[in-house]
Amino acid sequence: MEEEKIHLVQVVGETKMPYLLAYTDDLADQQMIIAESLNLEVDIDSREDVIDFSERIKDFTTERAKKLLSTVKEAPVIIPIVPSYFDGPYHQNLSRESMMDAQGEDRIDLQYLECIEHAKKKIVELTGKSIQDKVCLYGNSGAGVFAQRMTLIHPEVVGKCIVGGAVGVIPIPDETLPYPCGTKDYKKLFGKEFDEEAYKQISFAYYVAEHEAFHLGHGDANSQRTETPEKAMPMHDMSFHRGSLDPEIGKEQREIQGDTLEDRRAYATKYYQEHGYDFRMKIYGNVTHGFKRGDPYKGIDSVKRLRRRLCKILSRRNWF
Repeated sequence: MEEEKIHLVQVVGETKMPYLLAYTDDLADQQMIIAESLNLEVDIDSREDVIDFSERIKDFTTERAKKLLSTVKEAPVIIPIVPSYFDGPYHQNLSRESMMDAQGEDRIDLQYLECIEHAKKKIVELTGKSIQDKVCLYGNSGAGVFAQRMTLIHPEVVGKCIVGGAVGVIPIPDETLPYPCGTKDYKKLFGKEFDEEAYKQISFAYYVAEHEAFHLGHGDANSQRTETPEKAMPMHDMSFHRGSLDPEIGKEQREIQGDTLEDRRAYATKYYQEHGYDFRMKIYGNVTHGFKRGDPYKGIDSVKRLRRRLCKILSRRNWF
């Protein structure tokens, strides 16, 4: 794509959370905003550092937006700068702690919503084009976890939820488990009833690598740090990630839905499809979360290949 056809607008100071707005000259009327959360853990010390943080990672967010716009030319893209605080709640996964870290409009999910609403008005102001009320939330890996949890919290604003590489903790919209795995304590946490009807109006598309569990992390089955490979759980299984999921909730989730990523992926797929949701799951063979199978340190980054497929999904009416 020619460089001059891409318009990049850094929005800083107009909303609590900075964001990047990107669109092309091919922007069409009545499109759905595509929102990708930040998936880049660069610890900062305080909320006052967020603006500086957004400036430091400008090249990263710009590159992400350009890659999307190379395929999704008719829709606008926004990338809110979800912060990663030093020794603080895991905002980039919308953990329970992040929901309890702030009250009112300072809550991370509400700051994210503010970015979306602000971007709708900004696009009209800059281009004269109207925007759909519903948004498309998507992301890969940690950004995918954010997208699926944001969708659970605010289903009324979401039209599509597209997630890659984040199938171990797919929310199940019933009261069996608490947030972020379910809706058991939803009203207490969010101050509203779960809108099941709105959630059922959303189109869900998930994709995952066949060997998603190939890479081992530094946590054991009790979500405690370990340097022993035999005890380590898969790096990208958020059920064992203390920052992403409370260990007790993770344990309860595995008892109900299965011990492995594959078990829980199958459980969630069956649940959504049996309960009448528009839910698609695609498994891509012979790749892992990050690299080609069998060559984890020198192989071609297969996530980039899967992200290219994600861009194609976004640009089509049919998901796969």
